[in-house]
Amino acid sequence: MADSLLLFCLIHGKPLSKRFSVKITPTATVDELKEAIKSEKSNDFENIDADKLTLWRVSIPTINANEQDEILFDNITTKEELLPDDELSDTFDRKPPKKTVHIMVQISVESRQGSDQRVAELCQRIQQLQEVIDNRDATCSFDIIVKPDRKVSFSWMTDINKITLDEFRKRIFTKYPQFDDDDYLKIYFITNAQRPAQLTNDKYGITDAARPSIGNFIPFDGIQSDPLQTPLHQTNLQELIQEVRTRRLGLNMNDPTEATQSIFVASFLLKATTIFHEELYLAAEKYLSGRLGNGPVDYSVHSRQTNDYVLGVTEVKKEDFNQGVAQNVVQLESALTQRKRKRTRDDDDGGENETCPVKSYRIVTDSKEWIFIECTMDEDESVFYRVSRLPEVIVYRGHNWEDQCTTVFRKLVWLITLMKNEIPARNKYHKKRASPSTSNKRGKGRI
Repeated sequence: MADSLLLFCLIHGKPLSKRFSVKITPTATVDELKEAIKSEKSNDFENIDADKLTLWRVSIPTINANEQDEILFDNITTKEELLPDDELSDTFDRKPPKKTVHIMVQISVESRQGSDQRVAELCQRIQQLQEVIDNRDATCSFDIIVKPDRKVSFSWMTDINKITLDEFRKRIFTKYPQFDDDDYLKIYFITNAQRPAQLTNDKYGITDAARPSIGNFIPFDGIQSDPLQTPLHQTNLQELIQEVRTRRLGLNMNDPTEATQSIFVASFLLKATTIFHEELYLAAEKYLSGRLGNGPVDYSVHSRQTNDYVLGVTEVKKEDFNQGVAQNVVQLESALTQRKRKRTRDDDDGGENETCPVKSYRIVTDSKEWIFIECTMDEDESVFYRVSRLPEVIVYRGHNWEDQCTTVFRKLVWLITLMKNEIPARNKYHKKRASPSTSNKRGKGRI
């Protein structure tokens, strides 16, 4: 008798192509064979004890057989049930034949029912989790500021579809019990220009996609690289490279915070904007107000002729670029239609619309990846968007970071050139708004 037996096994109901082998000593018992089979096919027998398996000795030739045929227990004419304490040497007194299935594995009825029940429980759990995911847009995080403080006192996340204003007040009183008896307590809800991608898509009809993303926008084609031909261009590039080199040494870029990323972004924006220092300037945390929200933006580019002209805005996002793009879409619309908000009722008297097309530009970045956005407001004050992600990614700890920074900087200078070239269109827009024929009907102000 050989030192080991090589037995080919098949689980009841499986095709021949799913047969598998188990090597075991001839002196082992059937009960030990069950343990070896369970170990070999642990995924198939998960949560099923080995003693719940029933083994049958069969002889199913595999030569010239259809590998995809399911082998059903009832169709096997010759079979012998193996008892747990049987020794395999008694059952296989000679070497098992080749090209043959020797053991049929059958799972007890109660084990199958238990497994089916666990599958049903898992399916139910998955459905519950899906419902949570589908309803996640209803969950909002509130930053609570209690005057006279100017900083966030505490944060609270809740489902706005279920919470009531009274519960909201009680939550505040839990933190500040001294206000519980104050009959003159007032609660103000302040929103800013941050909008989820889904709500932004619903507002602007960007795409029919259920969960819109950057790829659903019209691409911002034709992005170019500035040749950086003047000495000022080259000087600013070299200064940028030196600043980035210093920041690489002094800052943690393995898991950078949004503030750390903003330091890198500021270097790029400042060096690109100061090339046009006579026409443009860069502002940080400037307040932007529009029809859909208000709040500060990380960085913005303005005309020196009048700092009300918002030519470009940059948002630094540590993650969730879709959120950043949605936020920028709202900010672009706010900047370009801010002048429209100051019109009076007389604007609807049927007079000639004297607006002209104007554009604004946005950047969403985590300092490594960069997304350019263009917004155009047409004569009828409809807004259109184009969005593209730059193919270059800056790996600050990599060997080619200087070349990557140079490529991004050249494209950034090209984009800021577009912002500078937009100034005449903005001036024309403002002059037409302020012309004598419309001055009696239109309020004063700029975008």
